[in-house]
Amino acid sequence: MAINKLVLKNKMLELEAEVIATAEQSYQMWLNEVRIDRDMTVEEDDLAQSATNTNIAEQYEHQVHDHQHHIDLIEATPFEPRDVVEPGAIVKLEGSERCLIIAAPTAAFECEGITFLGVSPHAPIILAMAGLEQGDSFDFQGREHTIALIA
Repeated sequence: MAINKLVLKNKMLELEAEVIATAEQSYQMWLNEVRIDRDMTVEEDDLAQSATNTNIAEQYEHQVHDHQHHIDLIEATPFEPRDVVEPGAIVKLEGSERCLIIAAPTAAFECEGITFLGVSPHAPIILAMAGLEQGDSFDFQGREHTIALIA
């Protein structure tokens, strides 16, 4: 399986940028709902709704910051070919349909016909197999896994 890691890295950055754009739009939408016209009578329901909308807007703001951090992690990760499980490695476990890319957490996505899942280098499964090579086995949550591919 030949994987162009530069294309993969760019795809991850593109997906994170899309998430940020969506979260920023949602943030602005909910922030606009927060405004209360102080020149008019303000009822308790209006204040409660404004507080709820503020909380929702803040959640989207946190998403923006989280995904910007993911972009920073992806950009800082070396994507050269790897022989061991470490940041920048693509890892496929026997019996799995998807490949793990060790850089930053992402939702599953397709790139060049392959399904990937971005995973933090600090994820428990990655820590369990850190430093291992293709063909090595390891135990994770009571199950034996074998590394089928590292790229």
